[in-house]
Amino acid sequence: MFGAKAVVVGAIAAIVMGGSSLSAETSQRCLAKFTSDTRAVENPDAVVHSGFVIQVTELRIDRVTGAASFCAHGDYCYPVGGLELVTKCSFQTSPDPEIAKIDPSTWFYYPQ
Repeated sequence: MFGAKAVVVGAIAAIVMGGSSLSAETSQRCLAKFTSDTRAVENPDAVVHSGFVIQVTELRIDRVTGAASFCAHGDYCYPVGGLELVTKCSFQTSPDPEIAKIDPSTWFYYPQ
C-alpha cells in the first residue's frame, strides 16, 4: 500500500500532467470531466456518470490517508482518479491556514 505522501505526490503529479499548471497565469474556470462513473467522497450513493463536467472550486487532500479529491461548489467532492482536468487550472501552493485550524486532518487548496 502507498503511503500518504506518495498518494499526495501522485495527486499533484496527476494535476500537472492533466494539462494544468501550478502557476497563476490563468483566470478561466477550472473544469474537470469525469472519466468514469464516480462516487462522491461524502455520499457513496451519489454517482456522477462518465463525461459529465464540473467546475472545480476546491482541491482537498486528506492528511491521514493522502486521498485527494476535487470539489464543486454546492456539490460533493470526488476522487481525483475519476476526473481529468479539461482546462488549465492554477491552485494555491499552500493549504488554507484558516480552515486548517478548523479541520486539521484535511488540506484545502483553491483555484486562483
